[in-house]
Amino acid sequence: MARWVWWYFTLKIIELADTVIFILRKKYNQISFLHVYHHTITVITTWIICKYVPGGMWTFVMLPNCAVHVIMYMYYFCACLGPEMQKVVIPWKKSMTSLQLIQFAIMVTHMFQTLLPSCEPTRKPLAYFIMSQLCFAFYLFLDYYRKSYLRKKIE
Repeated sequence: MARWVWWYFTLKIIELADTVIFILRKKYNQISFLHVYHHTITVITTWIICKYVPGGMWTFVMLPNCAVHVIMYMYYFCACLGPEMQKVVIPWKKSMTSLQLIQFAIMVTHMFQTLLPSCEPTRKPLAYFIMSQLCFAFYLFLDYYRKSYLRKKIE
């Protein structure tokens, strides 16, 4: 299991490349606090898991994230195929953000088991840290969702 956690950590570092691409393309508007914070805290958290607890319940949190990223990068790939394909995939953009919110809810729900008395006490501080980060990420993505999709309906 530790090997898979290592590969996941490697993927999180590779995902930082999109920030570099945004900078090289001078797309500074896409480098939001949400983007930078999310990528930074994900790399840090994954490194902590990889270094100190590379297995068990911690690996489940990675599964929904990987699934969402496969779908998300397929969406980005299709959007890069030109204006015709963009017309097809743009309506799915709102659903991508919804999927990310669902992912965070699943992760937090899973992490609640660490609050059980039977959970090893030495794992609790890491669990509290990860749960707080997941809740904050949920808040940031929800705020993005509201600003991007709900506010437009009101206006």
